[in-house]
Amino acid sequence: MFTIDQIIAYLLGLATKYIGDLIQRLMPIPEDVLFKFDLFRKDLYKKLRNVSIEMTYTLKSSSLKTNMYDWEDFLKKVKEVLIKNNVKYEGQRGNKHYFQFKTGMTEIKLDILPSFFEVKKKGLFLESIQVDFSPVNGKYNQFKDSIVDMLSSTKHLEKTLGSLVGNLTSESLRCGLKKVYRFTGILKGFKLSALTGKIDNKYQIDLSQNGVVVYGSIDSGLISELKKIIAFYY
Repeated sequence: MFTIDQIIAYLLGLATKYIGDLIQRLMPIPEDVLFKFDLFRKDLYKKLRNVSIEMTYTLKSSSLKTNMYDWEDFLKKVKEVLIKNNVKYEGQRGNKHYFQFKTGMTEIKLDILPSFFEVKKKGLFLESIQVDFSPVNGKYNQFKDSIVDMLSSTKHLEKTLGSLVGNLTSESLRCGLKKVYRFTGILKGFKLSALTGKIDNKYQIDLSQNGVVVYGSIDSGLISELKKIIAFYY
């Protein structure tokens, strides 16, 4: 069943599309103007629906081999440090351990996934950890605030966990919508799994039917451009 808001958003999006097509037929319009109009239409549609966006910011530690950490001892220390900083331990599934905390107006999930190496006759030791930050309920209209809160929380936790894991390096920011639209058709039509490019020759970006992934250190200047890509293609 569709809600009234979803029906209104769909009708408005459809109306603006036909208006744009009609104007384009009646008079020549520069490509950049058409792009801005199309972007405005799609952005408005998503704002009205306030669609859900899955956001995951991933960090990885450098190699911890020389520390020869026993995982259980290491996890105990991590829990102690995080709990002191108002981070709640939620449990585990397989090797992944789940935490949760609030920063600003955003409730954030913190997942820690270890990788191991084996030493003969001594067992498994911690090689590195991957840390994923995700808003509990990511929404289109709170996109910027959620990412800013995630970035600020990562800097805080880097300092908090620094004595245990050293530097955490940024790996990627993944954003995905539950439903993808025109871009899925483009990829399937050309039998592509993803398109890869760069933003300002600085950030590597992958566009796929599952979402958009940006690699490297994320700053606030990138957020608005990222939101435009999500608005236009997804």
